[in-house]
Amino acid sequence: MFARALLVTLQQAVRSIALLLFPLTFISLIAWATAGSATGNTSDPIRASLWLWLGAHQIHFNLSLAPAHVAGTLSALPLGAVVFPFLAARNGFRRSAEVLENSRAARIFFIFWYCIFATLFALISRSDSISADLFYTVGATLVITLLASLDYSSLRLSEFKFPLHSILFLISLSLLISGGSLAAHYKIVHDITVVDQPGWVGGAILLILQIAYLPNVALTSLSYFLGSGFTLGSSTLITPIDFTLHGIPAIPLMGGLPTGKHPLALIGIALVFIIIAINILRIRKFHERYKARHARAIVVGCFFTAALTFLAFLSSGELLTSHLDPVGPRYAYLTAYSGALWLIAIFLFISLPGFFSWLRNRRKLEVEEE
Repeated sequence: MFARALLVTLQQAVRSIALLLFPLTFISLIAWATAGSATGNTSDPIRASLWLWLGAHQIHFNLSLAPAHVAGTLSALPLGAVVFPFLAARNGFRRSAEVLENSRAARIFFIFWYCIFATLFALISRSDSISADLFYTVGATLVITLLASLDYSSLRLSEFKFPLHSILFLISLSLLISGGSLAAHYKIVHDITVVDQPGWVGGAILLILQIAYLPNVALTSLSYFLGSGFTLGSSTLITPIDFTLHGIPAIPLMGGLPTGKHPLALIGIALVFIIIAINILRIRKFHERYKARHARAIVVGCFFTAALTFLAFLSSGELLTSHLDPVGPRYAYLTAYSGALWLIAIFLFISLPGFFSWLRNRRKLEVEEE
């Protein structure tokens, strides 16, 4: 049974990895054949495909940038790319569980093999200028495969679906607003694209990369409208009431950035508060006792804030050089703002009504005793 579990999960792990790695290798080969390379070595596109595969798993890279070999890090990675390894791993785990008829064993061995291959890819893809961080390699693949193997229809996890959907709604709304900002600043976006001069292959790859970065943009916009703001390099700060920006990278998505202070954007705080209030009212509907309502609201609030913070953390980081560090939402402030809104909502919709209810009952008892 043990040997069979190892073999089945090994086959499915290889299959899941190949589902994403083969298309990435094809893209790398086309790019290499079109643009060439400094060495002309055919191992270059293979190494590049492994870097793309690792990057899709949110694995950070340590860089030594030519020509002066300046140390840098690539940790602000596209969140949208995570969808592909997640779906591939979920498909492989499901097949393993069906064959073994034991989801626990399938989960353990599948994650084991997946992490082994990810670590192997990180080691063999190292070069003098680019190397994957081994700590993030193990941690990121472990988290992705674990999340991919969970049963989201279970009762314990289904209770968190509504707050998760609330977060997705806020992110989607922020993305729509970001799209409107890009349309409003079309000339800037066009000028940046012309400066890049990516060519037809590079243009297609750049387009795919921009699409993969859209979740990062949405989370950055959400942080902006919540008031916590975001940064675009050292000594920068962009919030509705503070605007300190020295310049922008030649990335088309950056064309939609705010161009100054916009205090009216703080109305987004009210929208987030309304979404939180809806979550609490839903908790009140399904829990009649005060203690149960209070406890559930705290648990859901912690999950909401932690999930939002985790996503914001993943969407931020360093973009190649220390001059672009940090880039993305200020997740520590986002945690504080979200947590404060939850505490206010719990006080207004659970604690305060509970206190008045207790006060009425006490007065009623005093009248009856008299």
